[in-house]
Amino acid sequence: MKHRLEIPIPCALSALAETAQAAAEFSAAHNLSKRITFALELAIDEIASNIICHGFNEIADGAQIILTLDVDADRMSATFVDNAPAFDPLVEAPAPDTTSDIEIRAVGGLGVHLVKSLTDTACYERKDNQNRLTLTWDRATDTDS
Repeated sequence: MKHRLEIPIPCALSALAETAQAAAEFSAAHNLSKRITFALELAIDEIASNIICHGFNEIADGAQIILTLDVDADRMSATFVDNAPAFDPLVEAPAPDTTSDIEIRAVGGLGVHLVKSLTDTACYERKDNQNRLTLTWDRATDTDS
């Protein structure tokens, strides 16, 4: 059986704690693993904050962000839909510097990289003037519960 939770996210960084709390409750209610729960919380923080700060430049007028969580026995998915200008973070986000000494690296830039590395699959599409980023995790092979 598939379960769904749709969470509208206000265009404000202060709204992310409430969004993360709703996702944590969904995660607990559906016995998601620690790995998936951690990755989901990181994705909410990184992806939603990027949409708010870079997609909308923290201007809430007309901003729409919806996070949809879907879970069944085999997989968990999180889909971020927003009406910011077109941007595919899987392709357009700058590759992070992971080789230089930490003392000389620029601050930031690792968020999308971390989300991608903690997600089993990720896909982006632009549809109906909206960005749609879907992250999925395979529950069937998850050994951490």
